[in-house]
Amino acid sequence: MQKFLFCLSTICFSAQLLSALPEYTSAADTNEYRDVCKEAVRDENAFAHFKRLHEYTRILEHLGTDTGIPYLKIIKQQTPEFIAAIERFKVNDRIGDPRTDVYPEIGTISTTTLRYMKVASDLKVLFQSLNGKSIVEIGGGYGGQCLILSLVNRFKSYTIVDLPEPLELTRKYLERHHVSNVTYKTFDEAITDGSFDLVISNYAYSECVPEMRKKYVEEILSRSKRGYITGNGFAEELTEYLRPYGILCEQFTETPLTCPDNVLVLWR
Repeated sequence: MQKFLFCLSTICFSAQLLSALPEYTSAADTNEYRDVCKEAVRDENAFAHFKRLHEYTRILEHLGTDTGIPYLKIIKQQTPEFIAAIERFKVNDRIGDPRTDVYPEIGTISTTTLRYMKVASDLKVLFQSLNGKSIVEIGGGYGGQCLILSLVNRFKSYTIVDLPEPLELTRKYLERHHVSNVTYKTFDEAITDGSFDLVISNYAYSECVPEMRKKYVEEILSRSKRGYITGNGFAEELTEYLRPYGILCEQFTETPLTCPDNVLVLWR
């Protein structure tokens, strides 16, 4: 099983930087991935099975039980109430025909849903309720994290920043699940006003080229009261970027460790 958790579909460069950057800047930035997202938006049959399509699963939906079991253990320890309401979270598996596995006590569920639940569990432990909060996610995949968080929080707003084609798939997916108060921004659109209560980025910010990481710091991270960022090879740089804004970061080894050197950087 491919263990590395790629970029969650963030291409990570802006239009003005195109001439200075290589054609491909992340594992998700391929014509095949863009096209399969576009097809899932256009065609209902493709949408019904997009989580099983090879062009999609090479980027997302490739986790197995060896990752899911430790996720489940952490969820049980931190937020046992999530396990009691497990059937509610399984709504994330109703669209897209994901690969699922059978887990003790909770039955059939996708490991990706367990990962989103684990992040939601972390956020509850770290930041308590997100009711009434404004959230921004850099690299939203198909919207699964947003959906799971909407099941346990009534957030004020949720902004997702991503590639244009995956972003349209995200919009379709979340609208089918009737998730409201979501704003969709392409990676090259500036966010120039307001602030956020929380920024999330799981395996996306860390995959950006330096120019885009700095753009995201200036436009999003520096204006976010709290942050939850996972990935590798970015922690020291991010700490230096945020220090002039008076934001002090904490760094932890990712738990469970899904790729060597993965870390969680947060501020609160």
